[in-house]
Amino acid sequence: MKYAIDRIEDDIVVLENIETKEKRLVNKELFSDDIADGIVVKVIEDKYVIDSNSYDERRQKIREKMDKLKRLKDRSNE
Repeated sequence: MKYAIDRIEDDIVVLENIETKEKRLVNKELFSDDIADGIVVKVIEDKYVIDSNSYDERRQKIREKMDKLKRLKDRSNE
C-alpha cells in the first residue's frame, strides 16, 4: 500500500492512500526517514519507508497537469 504525506501536525502524520484517497493518522515515530509533505511512502515491516520512484512519478504527473492547466488558461486569455 502506498501513501502520500498530506501534512504533519506535531507528532502525527496525516497520510492519504494514493488509490482510495482514504486518510490515515500515524505516529511520526513509525517513519524510518526524514519526511515532508508530498512524500510517497510504503509500508515495510510495520515501518513507513520513502518510495522515491513513486514520489518522482507523482511529482511529474502533477507538473504535467499544472502545465496543461496553464496552457488552457493562456489560450482562454487570448
